Amino acid sequence: MKNEPSINNEGALKPDTANKRTKEQILEDRVKVAEMFVQSYSLRQIADEVCKDRPYKLSHVQICQDIKAVVAQWKIDTSAFIDERMESDLMKLEKIENEAWLAWERSKGKRITKTQSQTGGETTRVIKEEALVGDPKFLEVIRQVLQDRANLLGYMAPKKVDTTVSVSLTNKIAEMGADAIQNEVNRLRLANSLN
Repeated sequence: MKNEPSINNEGALKPDTANKRTKEQILEDRVKVAEMFVQSYSLRQIADEVCKDRPYKLSHVQICQDIKAVVAQWKIDTSAFIDERMESDLMKLEKIENEAWLAWERSKGKRITKTQSQTGGETTRVIKEEALVGDPKFLEVIRQVLQDRANLLGYMAPKKVDTTVSVSLTNKIAEMGADAIQNEVNRLRLANSLN
């Protein structure tokens, strides 16, 4: 009988158990809390909506705790998904790399060409053997796999981005004469005083 709420003489929940939720209610409430949270409802709006059909009330503080629990669970779920996806992608990259190495080795083999010609009643057979140096497109695939793996695992050095910004206003002011600058200041003062 521990899980049953205490009821007073009027049939209402006693204060000590009025805000107690079962595990099932907590899970159901958190589904609603999550839906409303991602739609940017306020904590009080969420509390009002969640408790609309419930025999208990939740404070905005409790809703905040539920949101923290939901976000923590999302992080765990997302992390697990990312780990699984990363493992799958790494296995695919390994397969591509293995196939590219095999193709590279095959492209370095020998090419044998056989030709046969007939002149008069005599048949001439020529067998020509040519060593191949390998097709560089397979090395490019391997290089791309190595880069993709490094990016996926995060050990590739970050790319430097030039963030230099040139301000042409300073150059224009420098090119202006003293009279032109004074005229511009007066124009701005006049425009400011009209507003």
